[in-house]
Amino acid sequence: MILAANSNEIQIHQPRVASVSIYGYIARVKLFYTGPVVNAEMLVMMLEKHGIAATQAFVDPAAPDDGDLSRPAQVFVPEADYDRAHQLFYAEREDEL
Repeated sequence: MILAANSNEIQIHQPRVASVSIYGYIARVKLFYTGPVVNAEMLVMMLEKHGIAATQAFVDPAAPDDGDLSRPAQVFVPEADYDRAHQLFYAEREDEL
């Protein structure tokens, strides 16, 4: 959950949940990252190395694929792996202090 203050109102954004078909079965996925496609591709590869089947999609799939590495993309992870993925990439690491 993300809280965002805007003037006098507070907006609450819940992580997006979707369903995708992976290898013939439907899995529930959560939005894990939104940013440049170059970062999204690297993140998908790193998640896969940790055994997490991440998927990537362009924010605007109708836009032409002109090779722009800054084109906005989203990374989705299976709902069951979301907490582990978050821990791997967003949690503070004690060994870095």
